[in-house]
Amino acid sequence: MDSPVRDYKCILRRKESQTAIWTKATLQLYPESHGRRFTAAAFSCMVKDAIDLDTVSLVADNKENPAVVLPIMFPSEAKRTFTVCIPPLNSRYSKAYQLVEMVEVGRLLGADHYFFYNYSTEWNVDVVLNHYKSRGLATIIQWPLPLALQINGTYGTSEEARLHYFGQLVMLNDCLNRNRGASKYVIFQDLDELLIPKNHQSWNDMLNSLPANMAAYMFRSSFFHLDWPNTGLDSNVINEIAKPYKAYAFIKQYREERIFGRSVRSKYIVDPLQVQVVGVHNVWKFRKGGKSYHVPPEVALVHHYREMKQNQQIRSQRDNSTLRYIGALYQIQRTWRSLLHIPLGPMN
Repeated sequence: MDSPVRDYKCILRRKESQTAIWTKATLQLYPESHGRRFTAAAFSCMVKDAIDLDTVSLVADNKENPAVVLPIMFPSEAKRTFTVCIPPLNSRYSKAYQLVEMVEVGRLLGADHYFFYNYSTEWNVDVVLNHYKSRGLATIIQWPLPLALQINGTYGTSEEARLHYFGQLVMLNDCLNRNRGASKYVIFQDLDELLIPKNHQSWNDMLNSLPANMAAYMFRSSFFHLDWPNTGLDSNVINEIAKPYKAYAFIKQYREERIFGRSVRSKYIVDPLQVQVVGVHNVWKFRKGGKSYHVPPEVALVHHYREMKQNQQIRSQRDNSTLRYIGALYQIQRTWRSLLHIPLGPMN
């Protein structure tokens, strides 16, 4: 991509002071533009002394009145162990059942907080998001994109593949930066995915069994097809909770025999203090000394629940590792009982 950006300056201001600090803005283009006209990017503003700095603005050399003034967010002491970042909710997303299952299974595994970026949702999902926000479990960031994207085209076919899937690269790195210093670990996964340990009760127990002090732990992925037969397990909790509330992680116990290779549909857990730039399926840039560790699929696997999109025969195998976390079903039930008359979805 040939960038039209020329020279920009940063304007930084201290609290209760009109004095401005000017410094050069350094542009960094993120990888994964895939040859599109648009790409994700970040500007860096280098300063010697950040004490008491309050706001930052970006201006062209010949323009001293910034259009946007942003507050500066400083790293704090880690107040969470695991924070989960979810890609932009889009296309009037209405699968509230999927959202509740992902959050409640994640909480049982150790998730302390979720970051949701909202481009486009239906009202039932908004109710669920606000339910979790009111309980201190979620941060909701409104995620508007350029007007042309909102008016034209359909997902994946126009406006440079919907501005590369709703600005996900910017979102991923925004979530990384927001949690640097605030969370010991940050997990990146999709709404239709669960990161499931195979031999441990929690993410923390799993990480304690792996090499310590890694900047990133990379996890391979496999598909669980939603149109394959349900589990043959016949129990009250499956019949009375999992099936009515569409908790597919406990209904679908067959996955593809194939497990994708490294960095192919992979997801990851990072130490945000050791990582500089992340991508959709890998980490692009570490801070000094940072290293990644590829977790064997026998230790943990990303379960990706999806509709089959092809007709050819696919070899499958049973994988009932989610049954270790079947206790999450009771919390799913409690959540929905507190959200009476809210549709599970989908609604469109």
